[in-house]
Order: sequence, then C-alpha cells, then structure tokens
Amino acid sequence: MSVLGLFFVLLGSAIIVTRAPLIVAPERARHLVLKIIGTDRRMRIFGIFVASLGALLVWVGGSEPGAVAQIVFYLGFFMVLMAALGMIPFPGPCGKLARRVWGKFPPRTLRIIGAGAVLFGALLVIYGLGL
Repeated sequence: MSVLGLFFVLLGSAIIVTRAPLIVAPERARHLVLKIIGTDRRMRIFGIFVASLGALLVWVGGSEPGAVAQIVFYLGFFMVLMAALGMIPFPGPCGKLARRVWGKFPPRTLRIIGAGAVLFGALLVIYGLGL
C-alpha cells in the first residue's frame, strides 16, 4: 500500500468516526463543535490542527505521482493558507463565522451532512485500500 493509500484509509476512518455522531445525535454533535471553536484560544488551537493536517496533505500529495496526489497536495496547501492567514491570526472573526454557520443548520440537515460525510469517508477507505 502506498503512502497515499494509507493516508486515505486513515482519513476516511477519521471522517467516519467524527461525523457519525451527526447522524445519531445532531444537537449534541453541534454543541461539541461549538464548544471546540467557542473561544479564541480554542479556535487558534483548531487552526494549528488544520495547518498541521494541511502540511501532512502537502507532504503526502507531493510524495506520489498522479492527479489524485495533486488534488491532495493543493487541498493541503489551501488548508495551510486558510489556517495560517485566517484561523490562527484572526480567531475571533473566524470563530464568529463558524458559530453562525453551524448554528443555522436544523437537525435534519445535520443528519444529512453526517450521512454524506460518512459515505464519503467510506469511499475514501475503499479507494485507499485499492491503491
């Protein structure tokens, strides 16, 4: 299995585990997300996590040839830029926007988002196993 395949399996598994609660308990999952991004300090920590994940995507995408690897590379580059230029230096406005967006979704929509994310995570695992 290639590094890209292993990464897809791990990322897909993480997506499944973290998004499945949106299906069974959307209000509690929303509360947890709002708690995670609730303060400037927590938003900065989340931004550091996003930047680290983005750097990992840049490394994984840069280590493999192919179109999928290029997509992963540019997605990682976007994540690093978003975190480094938005979430870390300006956690207040970014957190306010995120809280406003997450607060608008009704439970049914959260369930649909969760189901779509779990399906996407499963597809990533299956694709990664094939690499």
